[in-house]
Amino acid sequence: MLTNTLKFHEFSQKAAFVCALTFAFFIPFGPALTNLFLFFTLIFILLSGGLRSHIQNIWSNEVSKIAILLFMLLAISITWSIAETNDAFRVLKKYLPLLYIPMLMPIFNTEARKKIGVNIFLISVTTILFIIYLMKFDIIPELDIPILGRHRSLSITIDGGFQTHIITNILMSFSAYLYLIRARIRSGRKSLINAILFILTAYYVIFISTGTTGQVLLIALITLFLFQILNKKWIVIFMLLASMLVLISISNIDKISKVHPNIEKTVNKFVDRYHKLYQEPSAENVSHRPQRYINSIKMIASDPWFGSGTGSYATAYKEKLPEIEKITTGTKWNPHNEYLSIGVQVGVAGIFLLLFLFFNQLKAAGQITTSEDRYIAQGFVTLIIIGCTANSMIMDSGESHFFAYFSALLFSKIKLDE
Repeated sequence: MLTNTLKFHEFSQKAAFVCALTFAFFIPFGPALTNLFLFFTLIFILLSGGLRSHIQNIWSNEVSKIAILLFMLLAISITWSIAETNDAFRVLKKYLPLLYIPMLMPIFNTEARKKIGVNIFLISVTTILFIIYLMKFDIIPELDIPILGRHRSLSITIDGGFQTHIITNILMSFSAYLYLIRARIRSGRKSLINAILFILTAYYVIFISTGTTGQVLLIALITLFLFQILNKKWIVIFMLLASMLVLISISNIDKISKVHPNIEKTVNKFVDRYHKLYQEPSAENVSHRPQRYINSIKMIASDPWFGSGTGSYATAYKEKLPEIEKITTGTKWNPHNEYLSIGVQVGVAGIFLLLFLFFNQLKAAGQITTSEDRYIAQGFVTLIIIGCTANSMIMDSGESHFFAYFSALLFSKIKLDE
């Protein structure tokens, strides 16, 4: 009987790992299958035994502990939320990925499993990349197949893959960074293959996709990579060259933006938002991000310490900024900035916990002994920190699944220097 129980636990542990990998594979494809396999992962974790030791390990890990505390703060803040109860719980549900981190951590308890976890993600994203290139060169058409009547369809486009251009380009930028790391660290044929995949992925991010966040993130990650591999002398030289390049680019911005339509579109987007930042609120600019950021800061200032409660963004917008609400064409549920979104809902306390989570991830990343794993962890946290300034990386579905998966994979078991 005991032997059968042990075999069942062992089977459940392996099944949980397989389901977690399948969950990761479908992150770039959309939420339906990711949610399904995440559910299966949870079931098999519960059936695998040893839950008491799992809970102890989870609570002893600073990353998972802070993620749990942040979710608890969001859950408790429902009691003082000015939003309708249904809206509060609906938004709280969006922050469940904070709990996925401790849930997934016990699965990635070996270096071999971590490597497999990264590879599965790369296989998924690269599969979509090659499909996109096939469509780009008119080998296959863009698809839009109805699956549930006219309201739901299976679609894949050059700009967004199976999802939106925002999440797809974020995932592509991280994949390009992973290939760049492997091209640098590995040798021979493996280095060449990874270099080619880096070029193909980076070209898509910069010149094909219109996802501005991914473009900015790739530039930031390449810069981080140079800092990771260069010594202090070369870092100084790089900073001087980069400064000169920026000055030259600014002085020739019109010429550069004409080189490629995608670059011109990105430049125009930044110029447009810069000008709207200094305009008075109007029907034309109130829904744009600069004005939305300003309005969010005003809402945080009215309830600075613990915010207006979970799910309160839209309600706070109407109650605290009635003059803006009168001219807006429709209040958004979040400002597309995770720091401001958290600040409106749970105030400075929430922003502190979010930043403390990122700080501990960076600290843990710096303690990883193997260069490749350390670079990946540092790049991931850098991506999330920067990404949160322009997107709700923890609340939005695709981004939050990506955040939870790699947080669990990279920080589940840290090798410390002796």
